[in-house]
Amino acid sequence: MPAWTTDVRHLAPAKDESIPAAARKRAAFTRALVEAATSQPGAAGWTTSVRCIARVVRKPCGAAIAVKYDGVDGVTWSCAACAESGSIYGFREGPHDLSFVGDTGEHVTWGVRADEYELLLAATESEPERRGIVVRARPHPDLPGVLLVRATTAELDDLYTLVEDLAETTRGRRQAELLGALRFSLAAAMDGV
Repeated sequence: MPAWTTDVRHLAPAKDESIPAAARKRAAFTRALVEAATSQPGAAGWTTSVRCIARVVRKPCGAAIAVKYDGVDGVTWSCAACAESGSIYGFREGPHDLSFVGDTGEHVTWGVRADEYELLLAATESEPERRGIVVRARPHPDLPGVLLVRATTAELDDLYTLVEDLAETTRGRRQAELLGALRFSLAAAMDGV
């Protein structure tokens, strides 16, 4: 498998439809790795919720990616399943550098389903402080499709406010169900249940 070296400043724009789909997918993958890695600047290497996009025998790998942020301007990443790996540079103080997001205080662990996580990712695309909380998610070791987020109760309360705001404007039944489940799980995590 290849080892990628990527400078974020040279990536294709995220929403430019004139760029080939494979390049857009690789750019989105790289940006997601930077966000995840920088969301926990003091952490040792950890396994993220970002899924490997490598193709193994013509099928997507899909395994979780481990990252390590050097605290300056470098992220290293690797997939344990297919051994694809790489290094990412050039993101310092850019829109995907979430190292400024606060993570102080006593932490609780909040479990979120993958579909709920995707909804929160979309909702926080232009809100780096909230996105910094969401992208800390890591796969649950025993429950496939469940992610664990380690956050302070204040951070979870902020996400609860976001979920309430989204619930007020949603029209779709499926999204309303997801938001209801998110409210319940956030309240339980904040209450220590």
